[in-house]
Amino acid sequence: MNKNSLVCLCLLPVFLVAQSTPTIDSLRSIVDAHGVDDSLRWDAMVSLSTHYLNNQPDSACYFSQQFLEEAEQKHDQAAIGRALYELGQYYASQSEHTLALELYTQSLASFDSLDNQEYIARGLNQIGIVYQYLHDYSQSLVFLTRSLKALDPQKNLHLHASVRNNLGIVYKLQGRYASALDSYFHCLEIWETLGEQKRKGTVLLNIGNIFYQQGEYEQALDYYIRSRKIKEANQDQSGVANTLINIGGVYFKQKAYDQALESYVQALEIKKQLGDRTGMTTLLANIGWVYSIRKEYATALTYYEQSSQLAESLGNALGIAEGLYNSGAIYLVQGKLAQALASAQEANTIAEEAGAINLKLRTTNLLYRVHRQMGNMARALPEYEEYIELRDSLNSRKNQQALIRYEYQKQALADSIAFAKETEIKDLQIAEHEAALGQQRIVLGAVILGLGLIGALAFSIFRGKKRSDELLLNILPAETAAELKATGTAAAKEYENVSILFSDFKGFTQLSTQLTAAELVSEIDTCFKAFDQIITTYGLEKIKTIGDAYMAAGGLPDPMSASTRDVVKAGLAMQQFIAQRKSERGAAGLPFFEMRVGIHTGPVIAGVVGVKKFQYDVWGDTVNTASRMESSGEVGQVNISASTYELVQDEPGLAFTSRGAIEAKGKGMMEMYFVNLSSEAIA
Repeated sequence: MNKNSLVCLCLLPVFLVAQSTPTIDSLRSIVDAHGVDDSLRWDAMVSLSTHYLNNQPDSACYFSQQFLEEAEQKHDQAAIGRALYELGQYYASQSEHTLALELYTQSLASFDSLDNQEYIARGLNQIGIVYQYLHDYSQSLVFLTRSLKALDPQKNLHLHASVRNNLGIVYKLQGRYASALDSYFHCLEIWETLGEQKRKGTVLLNIGNIFYQQGEYEQALDYYIRSRKIKEANQDQSGVANTLINIGGVYFKQKAYDQALESYVQALEIKKQLGDRTGMTTLLANIGWVYSIRKEYATALTYYEQSSQLAESLGNALGIAEGLYNSGAIYLVQGKLAQALASAQEANTIAEEAGAINLKLRTTNLLYRVHRQMGNMARALPEYEEYIELRDSLNSRKNQQALIRYEYQKQALADSIAFAKETEIKDLQIAEHEAALGQQRIVLGAVILGLGLIGALAFSIFRGKKRSDELLLNILPAETAAELKATGTAAAKEYENVSILFSDFKGFTQLSTQLTAAELVSEIDTCFKAFDQIITTYGLEKIKTIGDAYMAAGGLPDPMSASTRDVVKAGLAMQQFIAQRKSERGAAGLPFFEMRVGIHTGPVIAGVVGVKKFQYDVWGDTVNTASRMESSGEVGQVNISASTYELVQDEPGLAFTSRGAIEAKGKGMMEMYFVNLSSEAIA
């Protein structure tokens, strides 16, 4: 389902001026009149600017600018602060966030000089909102928290509630759900006190979204339904439609597809009545997705096509691409490969042009699957390589803070793959250059320096070549390295029975906040060095590390190099090392890693990626399934698939615990087993 189908409403407060509700004409007459008190004229300008902000922003800018010019002429510091604020509102509405930030900051300086706490709180709140839009959530929290402290909550409950709501939004964006809920509940309490039913309904929706994000669907549904009732009572049709979309999302997650369809169809009818064609585009796609899940492909295609057509009429490129991708996926299931390929290629092109990475990830994977089913492996492999690169890039975002610090320190990891890849090409080039130069010097040396120089140069060449070979073997299997040196290329190969091992540290991002950059890198280095030694002992091939994840394989490039039992034993040894490390660091009062390990066995394609920085990698559904074994496992355990279990169930020294059928993301229900050393093996 399109992730955008979940509606989150944010309360972003505007600068409110205490006033009755005069007509626009009367406000204009006040502005144009002569001899009117300045404060009255300026209040009218602010009201007009606020009125025009969303519908006629140029008019809003005109009145704010006029206000600022007059305030500066009068040297009225308070008025200058208000005018700067209104101009900030205009530029914020135009997504000119840098300029808005500058104006808000100037406005805040004016109010600081007057020690006007209420307007200081307003300015701090708006600066916090700008930083939110700039994705600088830490700075956003700093200013929103300062705004809250500057407020007298008894004097301006409306602003207090708005700041609380904005704090909730930022905490949610950071994934700090407990803090977000606390802020939203404070906000809800204030709106209830003030009898602000419409705003109460919006906060209830936002609270529901937090529970939805955490997978607590029953609680999310309760808040969505409460929000819907309030919006119906206030005849807020747009709000009703939004809550219906979210209610449909909950039912979809619960696999109650009939109820999901009912909610989406109701929302679609409201969107039609409101003329909200953008909302209709998304809902048509969601309805198509439900029918697709129910394998009613003809009906699903109809809705996808309607969604794409509507998106095209709106000039919504991403909406068009979403519809094409969804249609292509159905064509693939139906075996209509030519249509699937055309839809996937067009969707992929749009996604790339728009810089939509998530959509690009899905369309690239679809292209790989279509080419593979068509038997065109020469086209399938490059698509899969790109898919893996995009997927890894997106997965690493969860560790963004830690990985940024890791990048600054990665040179400390002298044996890391990254370091080897950076130096390997240069050393190869140096060795080749030395070899060529050496040949010339051998001839020259025979005439001038004699055999002594020949011997010295030969040793230098040998040493450079030895260093290059060592670096190459550090990042490539010996067989692949030999082929690469001999031919300049290394062909991708298919392997029928390879066991893929994935490991991943639990709570890596949280732990990174407890360690300095050097400490974090040192601990990762210690663990990964130990893993390198373990897989070497058991004959596995290290594939790569991605942040805190470690990937290895048994059974390639030499199928006899490691058995499935060897891979399982390696996984158990890795868990034993982490358990021992946890015990040692815990006793010393130091933070420690905990880890999940997953293993799956099946066919893969393996080969060298790139032409500048070589990387040996593996592809195929076996890799995806192994990753799901890891993410579906538990801390301290080695979780294996049924296919791996079939190969090792009779191995002595191993004990198994059946977990039954477990839901694996994107794979459905899969049989899984925990494997441990048997009591005899432990003894």
